[in-house]
Amino acid sequence: MKTPLPLAAFITVLAACLSSSAQSQDANAILQRMYAAYSGLTSYRQTASTTVTQMINNQRATFGLATELRYQKPDRAYISVTSTASGTLIALSNGRERLLYRSLTRMYRKSPPAANLKEFVAGLRSAGIGSEYDPLFFLQAPVPLQGLSGIAYQGKTRVNDGDCHIIRANFRSNVVAKGSPGVVTFYVDQKQFLLRRVTMLFTNVTVTAPVRVRKNGRESLERRQFKSNINYSTVIQRFEANPALDSSAFTYELPKDAFEQKP
Repeated sequence: MKTPLPLAAFITVLAACLSSSAQSQDANAILQRMYAAYSGLTSYRQTASTTVTQMINNQRATFGLATELRYQKPDRAYISVTSTASGTLIALSNGRERLLYRSLTRMYRKSPPAANLKEFVAGLRSAGIGSEYDPLFFLQAPVPLQGLSGIAYQGKTRVNDGDCHIIRANFRSNVVAKGSPGVVTFYVDQKQFLLRRVTMLFTNVTVTAPVRVRKNGRESLERRQFKSNINYSTVIQRFEANPALDSSAFTYELPKDAFEQKP
C-alpha cells in the first residue's frame, strides 16, 4: 500500500513536472524559430571553425577545419574547407557552372550548375564534405524537428559576442556518422535565432582503420574494426544575415598550375 504524498510535496512534484513540460515546449518553440530564421534568409555568409576529437582504445586524435560559406537564394553557393592535413577544398555553384577544386592535388572539376542548395550540398558528399544540423543543413529548409527526439532546454550561455539558448536533442546520423545514434547540442542566438555553435557527440561508433601487424617475420597492414567516440564542435566565428553579395562572392580564380580532372 502506497502512502499518499503530503500536500506540499505533491505541489513540489507537480511544479517540477510542469516546469519540465514548459521547458520542453520552449525548446521546441526556439528550434521552430531557428528553422524559420534560416528559411527566411535570402542570403547568408559565415566563417566557422570545427574541431573533431576521436577516441579509439584510449588514444585521442584531434584535428581542425576552417570553413567559409556564402549563399544566395535560390542557387548560388560557395564553400571553402581548409585543414593542415588536406589543404583547401573549394566548391561553388554560380548559375553558370559548378566548380570543385583541391589545392593538395591542384585538380579541379567543372560541371553544370546546381538547381538549388540541396542539390549543391548533395554533390559535396563525393568530395567528403557532409552537412548535418549545421547552418548549411538548415539553409536547405528541412522539415522542422524531423529526426530529433528528446529535445530539452539546457539553459543559456554566451558564445563569442552573442547570448544563446542551449538546446540538446537525440538523433540518428544520416551523413556525418551514418547510422549511428548521436546527441546534438544547439547554441541558438537569442536575438537572431541563428546558430553560434553546434556540437555532435557519437559514442561506440564502429570504425575501420589500418593497423600494422607482423606475420611470418614480415610487416603488413590489416584493416580492423574498433569502437570509437567522436565529438564534433563547430563555432560560427562570424555570420551575416541577408548580406549584399555580388557575383564575385561565387567565383574563384584557379591557380595557374591547376589542371582539369576529366570525367
